[in-house]
Amino acid sequence: MAQQPATGIAFFDFDKTILTIDSGPIYGVQIYRDGLTRTFPSFKAAFGGLGYKLGLVRRRKVARWGVGEYIGLTREEIGNWMADSYPRLIQPYLSSVVVARIRRHQADGFKVGIITASPPFFVAEAVRDLGLDFAHGSDLQFENGVCTGAYAGKYMGGPTKRATAQRVAQEAGLALEQCWFYSDHIADLPLLEAVAHPVAVGPESKLRAVAEERKWEILEHAE
Repeated sequence: MAQQPATGIAFFDFDKTILTIDSGPIYGVQIYRDGLTRTFPSFKAAFGGLGYKLGLVRRRKVARWGVGEYIGLTREEIGNWMADSYPRLIQPYLSSVVVARIRRHQADGFKVGIITASPPFFVAEAVRDLGLDFAHGSDLQFENGVCTGAYAGKYMGGPTKRATAQRVAQEAGLALEQCWFYSDHIADLPLLEAVAHPVAVGPESKLRAVAEERKWEILEHAE
């Protein structure tokens, strides 16, 4: 039987959207404790997270420092470690409110997936767990089979997310005007503005102000 075409697409950011927390620091601390990463990248990533909260370090630089923790690891090592870690580190922080929205979109015949600035291996287990259709993230560079700690291609920032979502929609024979996007952060404004149904999820202050002004839906993790 031929598969029915999707009636729409629902894109979800990952950290602080599908999850109630930011997965990067949690993964970073544990991979250091497990002895798979070097001390300096771990401390640099931790400093970056603190600097970002204080407004001293840009979001993209923090992301670059964070992936330095995976230098020297193969795709298989990273994937296996993530698979082992997901049930205890990440699964408990799935937002029940957002998961319920994912299930609603799936029941309505939507394609549902993740579009995130994080590397795809951060979200692979959640994609399997939630039965999602796709995930797009910031790919990491591998040379001779090991991670260099650099990004391969474009970082999945706001404009790149919008372009990627546009491509996914076109491949499904749809327009962004038939899509939803859920995010917690103002950095995702380009895609939020492009879809017919933007949803701010537990938004930080700047996105909350925009959502309230434009009367976008605001979805809180605990309702």
